[in-house]
Amino acid sequence: NLTNSKFLFVNEVPFVVENVLKVKDMDNKLEKITIIPVMESIQASVNQELGDFNNKVISYATYKDAYLKATSVVLLNKGSEKTALIVYTGGTTGEAKGVELTNKNLVAMSHGEKYSNYGFTYGKTSMNILQPAIAYYLNATCGLMICGMQVIQIPIFQIPEYPDLVNNFKPNHIFSGPILLQKMAQSPYEFSYLTNPVSGGDKLLVKEEVEINEKLKEKGSRPIQQGYGSTEVAAIATCNPIDNLKVGTLGIPMINVNMGIFEYQTDKEIPYGKGIEGEICISGDTMMKGYINNPEATKKALMYHSDGQVWFHTDDFGIMDEDGYIYHRGRAKRMITRSGNKIWLPTIEEEILKTNLVESCCAVKLEDDDEREVPIVHLVLKDSNNLKETISQIKNYIATYSPMIFMPKYF
Repeated sequence: NLTNSKFLFVNEVPFVVENVLKVKDMDNKLEKITIIPVMESIQASVNQELGDFNNKVISYATYKDAYLKATSVVLLNKGSEKTALIVYTGGTTGEAKGVELTNKNLVAMSHGEKYSNYGFTYGKTSMNILQPAIAYYLNATCGLMICGMQVIQIPIFQIPEYPDLVNNFKPNHIFSGPILLQKMAQSPYEFSYLTNPVSGGDKLLVKEEVEINEKLKEKGSRPIQQGYGSTEVAAIATCNPIDNLKVGTLGIPMINVNMGIFEYQTDKEIPYGKGIEGEICISGDTMMKGYINNPEATKKALMYHSDGQVWFHTDDFGIMDEDGYIYHRGRAKRMITRSGNKIWLPTIEEEILKTNLVESCCAVKLEDDDEREVPIVHLVLKDSNNLKETISQIKNYIATYSPMIFMPKYF
């Protein structure tokens, strides 16, 4: 309904079909739903559910026979500013938004991957686990193939078997996340063929990055290249250069991407190299056209600045150092205001992890009558036998190395 679609193509997985067929009870402009490619095997059960809606649903075989008879194809989607595809994102609100990516966005993304010294070079292989429904799939397939790389597609897998898949296919490159990289570090395999394992999609804490890198180095792999991006900028905006990594950073902007740090939701730029935090903003040829049929959300995300450019406001906070490397400080929703002071919950988590007294921790916000908002932390301790002593050691560490406003009110 959001895109006024006339045609819908879906795969044959039964639960997908069941959900898609709910459109028969909705008011829409759909003319045909094409199910690919084994509709015939479930035709009886589908027919029973459809009733008089059945004339709208056709098999892929019927689609080919009825619609693909032409000897030539007319490409109607000409022009760099034309929408090439729509990818959905929940963003920070959980409300689905359709991101319009143009032909220019996708070409710029691929150009950036090819020429930004990230190690995506001709002849290498990559193993892709990302699904076509998300924008990062474009980086991991289309972009890498344009770089001249061979892409090995993994349609479905379970987290514990990820190291087995890497060991089986031995790719030079992977787009992965912290959980999967941890599994690789814990595995018995060697990874000497990995020339550039890239991490993205979730924040990799400095302590985690150092520990995983030590393990990967023992196994013969190159260190992790952290990257960063969002659906609104064709999924990839930064990455650590393959020969000039900075641990704890998201890397530098790729070619065709401009980045700056601004005061939150304004066009007042914060000087780089000063260690001052602000909102990460992105401009350039990979930036989306907008959210389809959602001008209010588009206006909030894409802001005209006094420099005459349109900038995408990410709702992420960070720092840019003197070399242009980006340090991520957290989402706007993971920042709290305690007695007028801004505190990043991920920073509290990172400090506590440095004590080596906890397996994991999570800091969250609690409303407070005296201080407005206070941090509390949930901990999984390495040793639960000396609870009070351990908490006392954590408190002493925070008091020694951080401002007191970072001290959690409750543990």
